[in-house]
Amino acid sequence: MLVIVDAPKVSPRTELTQEQKEEWFDKVKPTKNWKMPISRTIILTDESQINDVMHSIEWFVGGMTDFTIIKRTPKYLSVRFDNAGYYNNIGA
Repeated sequence: MLVIVDAPKVSPRTELTQEQKEEWFDKVKPTKNWKMPISRTIILTDESQINDVMHSIEWFVGGMTDFTIIKRTPKYLSVRFDNAGYYNNIGA
């Protein structure tokens, strides 16, 4: 049996500003050299923020970013982000 449902109402997502990208990237970048590989766990309050963090990482260092949800509670998510880093992504 098929059930027809209305599509969810989703407002279009706006592009992150440069300042927003910098804020997210600052939370995950390596402290000594931002071009090194990234492997950082941070606390987020909403799953949509995962895409913001991934987009910010890829904006600055390129390559693909992997994420793993470490812990989920009703109020927050603990998420680990991994990226090969700028040097590796450009083949240096």
